[in-house]
Amino acid sequence: MVFYLTPDFSRLSDPLVWLAAFGQAFFSLGVGTGIMLTYGSYLGGGRLVRDALVIAAADLLVALLAGFMVFPIVFSGGAVVLLGLPSALSYTALRVELFGARLLDLKDFAFGTVGMVVAGVILSVSAGWFFDTRAVLEHLRLGPAWRRAFLALVRYFIPLALSANLVARLAGRG
Repeated sequence: MVFYLTPDFSRLSDPLVWLAAFGQAFFSLGVGTGIMLTYGSYLGGGRLVRDALVIAAADLLVALLAGFMVFPIVFSGGAVVLLGLPSALSYTALRVELFGARLLDLKDFAFGTVGMVVAGVILSVSAGWFFDTRAVLEHLRLGPAWRRAFLALVRYFIPLALSANLVARLAGRG
């Protein structure tokens, strides 16, 4: 469990780590696919920010608990490999390669990681520049300072940060 709970801060400068983190967060929260937007449309007014924070906290808690279950199994020794590997290999998909990379890995990277981040950029730009921001801000019931911060985040910071990370990662992918 020490491995799981000890952060390696030197990895924070790697764009791959950030892109993978964004992709995972967008997938697990449903942000990149618009699921959170759809759920939000069914909620009553006034509690959207609190509900979004509760959902994000619950997602984080579930991910941490899953790690507490998975990592002891992974590091339990060779017996797990001998028991699990034959059954795992019996369910593998046909290995199809395209340009030296496995096709399913390419699809996962393109749609599961990059696609989620691109969708996040599109949603952020749409919400910040093309939607009626007055209606959004009234619905969120934020104070004046929070309104300015929200608009700055949605219009500038989020799209620029995600785009810069994506470009850095794709440029380094070579």
